[in-house]
Amino acid sequence: MNLFRKAGTFVKKLNETDIRNIMKGASLLGSGGGGSMSDGLIMLEAFKKHHIGLKIEVELVDPDEMSDDYAVGAAVMGAPSEGTNQDITDCIVNAYDEICCIADRGNCMPGYVMALELGGVNTFAPMLISLMQSVPIIDADCAGRAVPGLDTVLAALLGCPTAPIAMADVYDNRIDLLPVNAYDAEMIEKLALPIVSSFKQNAGIAGWLCNKEMVKTTMVQHSISKALKIGELISSIKSKDQAIRLFDELRRLGLANARTLTKPSKIEDFKVTQQGGWDIGEFIVGSADARYHVIFSNESLLLYQMSFTGNEKLVMSAPDIIALINASTGEAVTNDDLQTMQLKGELETLEVVLGIIQANELWHQNEDVNQCWRKYFAGCGYHGMSVSYSE
Repeated sequence: MNLFRKAGTFVKKLNETDIRNIMKGASLLGSGGGGSMSDGLIMLEAFKKHHIGLKIEVELVDPDEMSDDYAVGAAVMGAPSEGTNQDITDCIVNAYDEICCIADRGNCMPGYVMALELGGVNTFAPMLISLMQSVPIIDADCAGRAVPGLDTVLAALLGCPTAPIAMADVYDNRIDLLPVNAYDAEMIEKLALPIVSSFKQNAGIAGWLCNKEMVKTTMVQHSISKALKIGELISSIKSKDQAIRLFDELRRLGLANARTLTKPSKIEDFKVTQQGGWDIGEFIVGSADARYHVIFSNESLLLYQMSFTGNEKLVMSAPDIIALINASTGEAVTNDDLQTMQLKGELETLEVVLGIIQANELWHQNEDVNQCWRKYFAGCGYHGMSVSYSE
């Protein structure tokens, strides 16, 4: 990575190594969701194959350095398991192209692109657009983690308009969502879900058009550069001993308020089904002295501690981040990765460490914001409020 000044603006130029490290860091911060890094790498390699000789480089702009141009968020929406081992580049690029057409009609053509959420696919999505369209990305994202629905996007909860929304599939079928109330993320989620189903759970989505002030007041600032630093730390791991100390090292370095919960252990009783566009599942991890039950809806949402007698106590929930890492490499293991490994018969060979990471402070400044999770908790069998971890 290097820095240069462009038209009065300091811009970071990210190379391929930086991009890969961002994907590693974002995967850890995705709370088990946001797409598997392996699928993000499929798109990166496909881009390189079709652009031989082109320098892999994107521009990262600090929100403070934005011009008057608008930014637009982009991602893939749908059950992560349906996008596994596929190049879904076209659905992302088609959605971005469509939101640009909408924005052009409203005289607010975007000059920047940003991540809707953190994760191995959805943090790479804006970088892929940047590579293909030469548009810089903003050092911010709309959620500070991965989220299960448009009505749990932090920026929308803090006042950023969700609509207009453009959706597209890999075949260039496109649909615009132009609701009466651009701020009604819950309604927009209801409109989007049947489209995602029609697009076979691989829908490119773009929206959240916003100016500099909106980026600075509703987005998680500097989350991309944070993911880069975390990814660089993961890439520096040379031994299992270093890997299993990753969460403690993140805390020591001030990169995240993180904590290790288990020793290296195997995944037990992994189960997953697809329900209404989400991969709903659960698993058990840990050993006798620290054993946990994780329930996910795409993203890991609920963390229960298990007693010797088999009783369970909810010790943490979203928005805080439940993270699994490979005990040998320190790289994040997503819920989609677990499902893929189970299908391949490889899950029983995997050793992981479970850790937790406190979500961005914006999630904790207003209790009303966290009402958004209750619908998704209920789908996982819990009907209470968010719970923060305490020792």
